[in-house]
Amino acid sequence: PKYMGEVLLSIFPLLLVFIVVQCTSRHIYKNQVKQMLVGFLYTYLGLVLFLCGVNIGFSPVGAFLGQELASSRLKWLLVPIGMLIGYYLVKAEPAIQILNRQVQDVTNGVISGKTMNCCLQGNSCLWILIILLILGTCGNVFSSSVFSGCGWPMLAALAYCMCKNGTLGALLNRIGGCGCGCNG
Repeated sequence: PKYMGEVLLSIFPLLLVFIVVQCTSRHIYKNQVKQMLVGFLYTYLGLVLFLCGVNIGFSPVGAFLGQELASSRLKWLLVPIGMLIGYYLVKAEPAIQILNRQVQDVTNGVISGKTMNCCLQGNSCLWILIILLILGTCGNVFSSSVFSGCGWPMLAALAYCMCKNGTLGALLNRIGGCGCGCNG
């Protein structure tokens, strides 16, 4: 019942706009109005079921896993796990995949969808890493410093992200190369 009210409250303004437009419009097609109302009903039911599933299933499991991982000796695993979650969130997002195809079409393949995916996923990993580093070094955010004693794995993860993202290569090229003779 709680989710039903929340979803109704969030859909109501859209439904209200639809009703006002239909009442003020001169072209009211009963078949289209009926289809829209059925669509609103499907959206309402789908959102209620989705919220029930997330709040009953996913949220408690995620909170439990996070608490167990943060209280264990393997706190440094929070960094790579957070980066993997960011990577796969970008990979699974349909809107990003559509954007990648559109960019590839507009640029006639000069910027490929694969390149866009790599850049977006690398950036999400990098930002999640930066956020975790900031949160981990703030003593007030967690009861104790979550990342104490795990600076090297974080630096390695940061270097990996920067390498995959191309940021590290760009920095080394500005300095004069990495010194290994690879011109990169």
